[in-house]
Amino acid sequence: MDFSITNISKNDIFLGHDWLKYHNPKINWNKAMLEFSRCPGACQKESAVDSPEEEVLDVMEWDEMESGDRLLVVQISKEELQLRAYQSKAEQLAEQRTGGHNKLPAYCLPYKKVFEKKTFDQLP
Repeated sequence: MDFSITNISKNDIFLGHDWLKYHNPKINWNKAMLEFSRCPGACQKESAVDSPEEEVLDVMEWDEMESGDRLLVVQISKEELQLRAYQSKAEQLAEQRTGGHNKLPAYCLPYKKVFEKKTFDQLP
């Protein structure tokens, strides 16, 4: 997984439409959480913490962050990784009915534009 650091103006995070489409995370807006339970097989790699010699990153080698920069790091535990293949029957049926395209909840409709592909493909 790639991580980038940049100033994205007043936004807290920027996730591209292609990234969201590829990883297809479950998003709990109330808890501000992403759950990577529907990632494709290519994402299901053994993590460095599973290896006998845990990888240690030297923070002193990193470039200094500028004011307004943010760093996003996602660590997936082995238990979560094993659950990625699970999909409930209700999810399968809902996906068949909608063709994989879910409608936005009513409370999100005023912000519909930010969920469109054209908007996701543009940097702020």
